[in-house]
Amino acid sequence: MFKTERDLVIEITKNLENPKCISSLFKNPSKSRIFEEVDLGYGIPDVVVVQYNDKKNRRKEFLSFFDISILELIEKRSDTSIDDIIYLTRSTENKINNSLSILQNENLIMYREGKYFSHEKYVDALEDSIAIEAKLKNWKRALQQAYRYKWFSSKSYVVLPIDNIKPALNNLELFKKYGVGLASINSDNELEVHHKAEDTPPYSEKMYKLLNEYLLNDLSSE
Repeated sequence: MFKTERDLVIEITKNLENPKCISSLFKNPSKSRIFEEVDLGYGIPDVVVVQYNDKKNRRKEFLSFFDISILELIEKRSDTSIDDIIYLTRSTENKINNSLSILQNENLIMYREGKYFSHEKYVDALEDSIAIEAKLKNWKRALQQAYRYKWFSSKSYVVLPIDNIKPALNNLELFKKYGVGLASINSDNELEVHHKAEDTPPYSEKMYKLLNEYLLNDLSSE
């Protein structure tokens, strides 16, 4: 049915461009955007589809994982000095100062009397997200990878060609155990959901924010 995983990914993306397909995967109607091979440093899903509110947090600078880590550190402490940050992160003062400058420019932190404090609340544009791992046959490997994507995505799916779905269906209890959804591209080239993914907050707040930064960066290019 499909010669390569790339062919499978192309067909998945075509389905996701259909509003009817999107409405079947998400709870609420909203704007959506599709990304391929999003590298957030913890596995690279073949496809990520997000719902978003583009009225929120349009800006010129975007946070890296390190910037987000510094922000989280300051948010969790009542006050933080540069020496505290150096000690806790083991990073160079120059790298830390670059992050602090970005966070101050975005009004996320403030500086007073030698200390850094949380200022405005971090606001995200993300409303919902689905990460997808596409595989021609190896459902076990796909399940392992899809589970990792739950660190930054609300829902995660494995998608296989319908001709190769039976072994995965025979092991559906594993998909239920790990909260991963299972779908296929059927003989009509339509996305068919066999088991809905568990909808949970992403395991990592920092990685979720990194996905939000990826989205904001893409929206800014319009």
